[in-house]
Amino acid sequence: MIKIGVVGIGHMGKTHLFNLMKNKNVKLLGVADQSSRARAFAKKMGVKSIYSNYSELFDEPELQAVVISLPNFLKRESLEAASEKGLAVLIDKPLARNYSEAVEMEKIVQKNHSRLMVASNFRYHPHVKKMKQIIDDGNIGQCKLVSLDYINHGPFSHPLNPKPVPDWWFEKEKVGGGALIDNGWHMIDLFTWLFGEANVENAIFDHHFNLELEDFANLTIKSKNGVLGVLNVGWFSHVLFPKLDFRIICHGTIGYCNTDELKPNLYLNAAKEALINFKRKIFFQPINILTYSYYFSSYNEVLRDFVLCLEKDEEFPISLAQQLMVQEIIDKTYKLSPINTEVEG
Repeated sequence: MIKIGVVGIGHMGKTHLFNLMKNKNVKLLGVADQSSRARAFAKKMGVKSIYSNYSELFDEPELQAVVISLPNFLKRESLEAASEKGLAVLIDKPLARNYSEAVEMEKIVQKNHSRLMVASNFRYHPHVKKMKQIIDDGNIGQCKLVSLDYINHGPFSHPLNPKPVPDWWFEKEKVGGGALIDNGWHMIDLFTWLFGEANVENAIFDHHFNLELEDFANLTIKSKNGVLGVLNVGWFSHVLFPKLDFRIICHGTIGYCNTDELKPNLYLNAAKEALINFKRKIFFQPINILTYSYYFSSYNEVLRDFVLCLEKDEEFPISLAQQLMVQEIIDKTYKLSPINTEVEG
């Protein structure tokens, strides 16, 4: 059993907290957050040890690992504090605000002989895993052209449930960029996971909300083995959940593959999972409510792999070297844009 803590109980931190509390291979030792509201939420969830400062959490003598779910500008310092305690770390994407900062974080981990994994959860969507298997099996021949789209509302809440957006979301020195580093991280990660090392060819950034940071972008990247990718990302859409404006289409020499054709009907899937959970409840087995949403189950799988690798002392399935490549591609893309979003590390 791995003894874990959570730093940051915002939107993603709450998801991680819920999944950890349902994981039979985990003992949750505590959480840390500066927000009194977040700490009150953790207390309501039944967390016993709650801190306002993560350094107090890291002093827990039995602590082995920590999930860091903080704003981009706080990731490096929190990773360093955890790493100095010898803790393994699971951190939300993006890894850092820029490539140089990401390299510094890699050096910190190496210096302290600790371990780091980035929670790039889109790899765990069932229809994405099916697509990878189809490609790897050669069922569409040699893939030549791929399009990847991910459009959502970014930091903005849906108008049906309005919430204020923290100021740091729009300060480039704190976040590193806009829709590209946020949504684009997932798309670049998927492209390089599917097709290997790649480089950006060109990029176009634009603004729907007249923000300093880009809120939508189009870019082309090319893998070393000749696969051309066209990526579209944005923050301008308020599509209603459970729908998600995300897809990958791969065009090969003997066929094609579209993730939209590989995923189930989301409403039928929710009904099926409800029946499965009802059966579990009858036999006094733990239920998993996140499976209703289809997409949210990926966060649970990321945590599961993180914990299992720590238990078995195995390499993480999401390598730090590959995530550094994603960060480097994002840096190069911003340098192609007339809007300079590069920040000091």
